[in-house]
Amino acid sequence: MAVLEFELRKAHETIKGLRATLTKAAETELASPEQGQEGLIPDGKEEIIKPLEKKALNFLVNEYLLLSNYKLTSVTFSEENGDQDFEDWDDVGLNIPKPPSLLHLFRDYGNHVFPSMDTCDVGCMVNLENEHLIDLQTKWKRKRDLLESRIFELENDIIEINKQKDELMAQLNDWRQNVSSENNNNTTNNEANQQVYQQVAAESLSKNCAEVENTVNSALEGINEASEQRIAFNDNQEQRNIPASFWNALIDTTLSLTKDHRIVLEVSKISDSKPENIVLMLARCLPHIVPHVLLARREELIPLILCTTMLHPDVKERDKLLNILFNLIKKPDDEQRQMILRGCVAFAKHVGPTRLESELLPQCWEQISHKYPERRLLVAEACGALASYLPNEIRSSLVLSMLQQMLNEDKEDAVREAVVKSLGILFSFICDSDKYSQGYELLKTSLNDSAEKVCTSARQVFLPSFALWAVELHRLEHNLLHSILGDLEDLSALAVQKSNSSISLPIHEGKFAMMVSALQELVPFLFVSVVTSGPYRDKMYNNNSVDIPEIDVSRFPKPSSDLTDLRVIVGNVKTLSAWVHQYEEHISQEWFEPWEQFNWVVKNLIPRLQEIITGVGLTVPAITSILSKYFFRICRTFGRTFVDKMVKPKFRELLDIPEEELDNHVISGQTALTTCIVPVYAAGVLCSFNSTI
Repeated sequence: MAVLEFELRKAHETIKGLRATLTKAAETELASPEQGQEGLIPDGKEEIIKPLEKKALNFLVNEYLLLSNYKLTSVTFSEENGDQDFEDWDDVGLNIPKPPSLLHLFRDYGNHVFPSMDTCDVGCMVNLENEHLIDLQTKWKRKRDLLESRIFELENDIIEINKQKDELMAQLNDWRQNVSSENNNNTTNNEANQQVYQQVAAESLSKNCAEVENTVNSALEGINEASEQRIAFNDNQEQRNIPASFWNALIDTTLSLTKDHRIVLEVSKISDSKPENIVLMLARCLPHIVPHVLLARREELIPLILCTTMLHPDVKERDKLLNILFNLIKKPDDEQRQMILRGCVAFAKHVGPTRLESELLPQCWEQISHKYPERRLLVAEACGALASYLPNEIRSSLVLSMLQQMLNEDKEDAVREAVVKSLGILFSFICDSDKYSQGYELLKTSLNDSAEKVCTSARQVFLPSFALWAVELHRLEHNLLHSILGDLEDLSALAVQKSNSSISLPIHEGKFAMMVSALQELVPFLFVSVVTSGPYRDKMYNNNSVDIPEIDVSRFPKPSSDLTDLRVIVGNVKTLSAWVHQYEEHISQEWFEPWEQFNWVVKNLIPRLQEIITGVGLTVPAITSILSKYFFRICRTFGRTFVDKMVKPKFRELLDIPEEELDNHVISGQTALTTCIVPVYAAGVLCSFNSTI
């Protein structure tokens, strides 16, 4: 082992010695005068490259290829030079550091070596420069002669025009003298003669003066182009050439104007303002005007602020103006809020969704927690008013989050009421079905609100809008109605009744009435969902041109608002009549093909409602009354045929008790006579069409 280590050390020393000798030889060879003048290579000759130089250049070329991202070329180059290790500079065999990159050597080349060029003097017998100058001088002389002749002609024209002007002025003076003499002789004809002479003189003078001015203007333009001299011309007298400095000093001396006053500076710019500069001036002046306007009349500034904001080119200035708009009135009343909202809608129509999102919505977000409820009310109403002008992703995210926050956190009933109405507008535009669950939670929160007016707005505005969306998503029966029925079942404590067989259970009348009222508002949407999904749809679309008599809409219960009117939901009376006609014709058959939505009403909704009725005793008349009204609305909406075929048999099953079981049911108290079944059946079902049992 020791011998091998000694031999290895000797080999390393030998290699180092050879490398040092090779380096010294290379340096001597590079410094020798045989390389030509300053290392230059004569043109047309190729110098033979040495192995050492080849290895060094190959290393630099490969490095350049890698740095320039020519990886495939670098791989090919390495394969063609397989005897060289491109990863290690020491493989070149020189005891010198690695030189700079190829690019650096190329850039530095011009600082050291310049090829020498052989030059010689050449003479020419023709002076080309002088001939060119002579040609230019000849052209300029010709042009000058033409301009001088033109100037002479124009000066003669001016003299002639001045003569014509003097003649016209003399003629005018004569006419004036004649008019004055006639006025002295006959005062009665004074006004008529004066008008005649003035008209004649004005017409003649205007025609001649117009011709004179046109001729003089054209002459002056030609003279200005040729001689660059200014000639002032006036009908009465020549203009004086007063120095601008003297004029400014005279104005400053006679008119005491404060130059640094803001209004003085603005007014001084008016005469030179272009139309687009007026907007900039308004943007500068409005912040100073608004504080000095009476609070009761500040709404007069709304159109001015909005127009300036729409047309101003600077984003920061537009942001300031919109901030002024939202802070214009400390506590805006209903009428003032409507003015601002109308302005916001006009702004949205003009600027488009991009600027609306980036400029107006941030202003709403800043006011969402304002200490004055009127400001928060303005934000809630603005979210609904602007919903149709915003992109769908913004409606489903930012605007929905703003309204959700205000509904959950705001303590003012009026603000929450406005939020609920805006949610109704918002959910008429939302297309993202993933927001259904969030929308239902907001609907549930608003229906359970402590304020009566909030609950009323939720039932009459938010619920119809959300129900129409549920119909479009085919989620009305199995999601929306199913959820409300489930809450109603829990509230009626059916599970407790089944466990202890109690007859009368404690029920929260307010919540129960609210949920049944919500179900009543959904009856028109349920009816539309049923009649528009029947197996007769193809027939309905094919017989579009058939005239069908309009249905008597009085057969339907009176809607609580326009949003629950069947004519509004379907579109018009004609379409409603066509659907109802096909529906009635189909279910009037002795046997007809049922469909999914129809079966849900018959086999799910009515049985569950009967269970709820069974769980409610006769001790709460208000609940009995509202349940009767709900069944009355269902029966009147779905029609006599539906009631006779589907509803009455369901109630008869509950009322018909076998004689052998009658005693046991009476003893246990589980008969229809001890619950709401009989009054609901009598008032809600039988009275709907004045029918008998």
